[in-house]
Amino acid sequence: MNPPFQKRLFIPICTLVLVLTGSQERARGDDIGDYLPDPKVIAAKRTELKLTDSQFDAMTRIYEDAKTRYKPLQKRLNHEKAKLITLLKDYPLVEETISAQADKLLTAENAAKKLQFVTMIRINQQLSKAQRQQLLAFTKKNKQSRDSLAPRVKVIKRLGKELQKQGQSTAALEKRLKEIEQLAKAGKIRRAAQALDKTILELRKKLGKADESKQGSSLPPKTNKKLQQQLKPLYERLYAAQQSRDRNALAQVTERCKALLGDWAGLPELPDPKHPVANAPRPTQAQLTRAFDPVLKTLKARKWWRIGEDPTQSTHKLREIASVITGCLATREAGCNNPQDLLALAKDAGDYLIWAQKSAGAGLYPFPASLKGTGKVFEIGKRARKKAIAENRLNKVIHNGWFIDDTGLDIGGLQFDNGLCGVAMLELYRACGDKKYRSSALKAAKWASTRPHVPNWNYNSHGVELLAEAYRENNDPAFLKAAKAKVLFGVFPGQLKKGPRKGRWFDPHNARANYHYILVRGLIRLRSVLPKHDPLNSELEQSLRLALNARNKDSLGGTLINLESSADALLVADRLLGFDHPSLRGTQSKSLLNTLTQFFVARAAKGQWPVAPGVWGQVIRSLKNTSKK
Repeated sequence: MNPPFQKRLFIPICTLVLVLTGSQERARGDDIGDYLPDPKVIAAKRTELKLTDSQFDAMTRIYEDAKTRYKPLQKRLNHEKAKLITLLKDYPLVEETISAQADKLLTAENAAKKLQFVTMIRINQQLSKAQRQQLLAFTKKNKQSRDSLAPRVKVIKRLGKELQKQGQSTAALEKRLKEIEQLAKAGKIRRAAQALDKTILELRKKLGKADESKQGSSLPPKTNKKLQQQLKPLYERLYAAQQSRDRNALAQVTERCKALLGDWAGLPELPDPKHPVANAPRPTQAQLTRAFDPVLKTLKARKWWRIGEDPTQSTHKLREIASVITGCLATREAGCNNPQDLLALAKDAGDYLIWAQKSAGAGLYPFPASLKGTGKVFEIGKRARKKAIAENRLNKVIHNGWFIDDTGLDIGGLQFDNGLCGVAMLELYRACGDKKYRSSALKAAKWASTRPHVPNWNYNSHGVELLAEAYRENNDPAFLKAAKAKVLFGVFPGQLKKGPRKGRWFDPHNARANYHYILVRGLIRLRSVLPKHDPLNSELEQSLRLALNARNKDSLGGTLINLESSADALLVADRLLGFDHPSLRGTQSKSLLNTLTQFFVARAAKGQWPVAPGVWGQVIRSLKNTSKK
């Protein structure tokens, strides 16, 4: 039975949480909303939380008291709102009178919100420490699961608008969405996702969108268990062919995978997000000089890395620290404010990465075996930990609280953070000249050179990036050889060479724009270090052109399908190759980077966190450099 405090107070409290936390995209670190559990979760998890009758009664009394006190506040709020609307209808508008009335309305709103906030605190105070920790975990999991449905809902609403334009009724669609919403609220996320996917396919078929709906009644690969079962042995064969470095066998098995996927080949497992383009005037040199100041201030205040900490309690990934290093160094190179502070913070972050590398003791920049981290990556880590325990090989997988081996788990996953951190550490060495950062990065590159090629193509690409930069640093042919092998057997085979989605990678995971541009970035870094007459150049440039042409155009029609990853890749392309390079000509890369830059500048002008520190620093440096030309 749902407790009565859930019913009426739930919506205003959720609204309050959104106001307090800001948008999900802008948030960094902990949010207030993470510590104000959803009342609906309390109701749904009453049995698991083992709420006593006395706790339940206390929560009910708190609700009844709040309801009594909320009525006059709501009445006052409606009264002040009505008075403001009346003033706005008058002519001429009197600024002083309207402003005074607006203040009264805001005061009334704040009083109502404060009551809601205090009530939520009092409800949570009735829980024991163990119940509260359990509830926080439920809340985060529920939020993450429901957030995963949002892109599907957006697609359905867009398709619904197209139906209306054709004069068709959407009443049945709206009813179905409400039913699916009830599934999500009940915690039946998988069923909700399957229902949404089926609805998308039916709508596309109804609208005559043949390109995206030829799958008929089949579900997307991520939710189609039968298809997953058929693909599993093929991916095992693919992995075996990668290890034997047999390109003919690789070609055969990838063609079989593409045939099995059918029209899902190259189609992302989740719909592309849509970010409306934003125009902004070009910042002046003075504005650029201080553009990173708010980010630096926030990073210094929220510095989460501490040498000697327990990795199992961490809620951050090392890739986040790599972004801090890259952003600080790019901004410092651009001649922005606080150059000493920027370098000091970058070195502090670099010292932490060295400590983590030594603590793990395997040569790589590891991943924390966190028990507290949330999100998809940390959940994969928790499952990997359980599997290692079940197989009695925990000591081989985890050392000093760090994952050091992903064999048999999320194989190849450790290359992600290792690659990003290694590249950042080489940038740090070039900026300050301290050889300890160079030595650390080359050690990580050596580890990367020993890792197997894996079917998740973007994992291999992170290795390509670090190996290419390591070769740039010390001209060791072993690093170049390893980078080329990762591209030949771990990147090229997955790319579609023909069809309507040529240039994308065939599997729905790497067809997502985020991973697509990670693969592009690896190709760019390798091309920038390849000797002029290397026989791989031709195939590499063809692959790069295909990839850029496949996805750049998707962000040049009024909406951006990806922000951070695409901007990062294009900034690296401009810096290492230049947009006049043969592999970049005709790909509209320069136009897309300009559009992305305007988007980030517009965000910054509104006082928002524009994008990750690493990308924002590179954007500032790019703008500074072009202003000087």
